[in-house]
Amino acid sequence: CITLYFLAPHSGLLLLIAQMVKIGINGFGRIGRMTLRLALQHPDTDVVSINEPFMTGEYLAYQFKHDSVHGKYPGIVTYREDGYLIVDGKRVKTHSFKDPSKIPWDDSNVDIVVESSGVYTTLDRAELHTSNCKSLKVIITTLSSDAPTLIMGVNNEQFNRDMTVVSCGSCSTNCASALLKVLSDYFGVEESYLLAIQPVTANQKA
Repeated sequence: CITLYFLAPHSGLLLLIAQMVKIGINGFGRIGRMTLRLALQHPDTDVVSINEPFMTGEYLAYQFKHDSVHGKYPGIVTYREDGYLIVDGKRVKTHSFKDPSKIPWDDSNVDIVVESSGVYTTLDRAELHTSNCKSLKVIITTLSSDAPTLIMGVNNEQFNRDMTVVSCGSCSTNCASALLKVLSDYFGVEESYLLAIQPVTANQKA
């Protein structure tokens, strides 16, 4: 069984890892980039492949190196013309497929896909990643309408080996649910309200 102890940034997923796990990242926005940064610090995770259809390889490297919130990556980041992002000498294969079913995760022996594009957030859409590799597991880094949602410290013990796709919830879910669980366990909660203040993103319309 592939059990993870893997942190997906921003959304806060922590699952159980029992062995070296090869990671593929779909969507190299801030969550995807922070996933790579954290995975590089974790001895049991190995990011081997990235799919990002909307960036050139050079811009992908630039975005990883420079982050306006988390700062400049301290190591050496380059991009090779044969399709590899090189981070401190480590090679990560890059792809630019818009259709997840065409991403050759199997070529890199990926165990788990971090679905951080924000697009494939339902079971049927996330499972497109498994079209050519049925043994893949998929972690959705935002809320899902139908995938099991696992929040570390709240219900992560519900993870089981038969789950192919799980969601680690949203930033708001992770911020609020851990606190609410403590209040519920010790005092009880009858009703609650959550106010989340979010920045406007480039694709939002007034």
